[in-house]
Amino acid sequence: MSEQNIDLVFADIVLDNGSGTDILKEIGKRGLLCPVVMITGQPDIETAAESVRFGAYDYMIKPVHKEALIRITRMALDHQALLAEKERYRNHLEAIFRSVTEAIITIDHRKQITEANDAVGVIFGISPETMIGRLSDDVFRIIPKYVERF
Repeated sequence: MSEQNIDLVFADIVLDNGSGTDILKEIGKRGLLCPVVMITGQPDIETAAESVRFGAYDYMIKPVHKEALIRITRMALDHQALLAEKERYRNHLEAIFRSVTEAIITIDHRKQITEANDAVGVIFGISPETMIGRLSDDVFRIIPKYVERF
């Protein structure tokens, strides 16, 4: 599991040397991005809750039928592909955000600055990192000659 590229894991909750939740925890600790489906022959609310708490994609009860296994596999892999696509899209937007030569500042509903691109530093002379988390009104007071633009 250490150097492998894993697409999907099915883990029985009861194993000879530990438990499936130990595997689930280890996958989470290593930051592996693969769905984990827990399987049990002795379902109870504690194991289900623990599985969810540690990030299981699904929880199946034995006996597991072929159709259910195929359906869960397809759903888990589709879900994983969607997450990967979302991450690629986010990275693409982040690259655009960082490379634009115009200043971009995003502000939340409390008027708190949540993001600022590198052009903000060039135009306003203030590091974008120092702006994040501050109220926009406070930041714009520091740079009064640019406030009229907003």
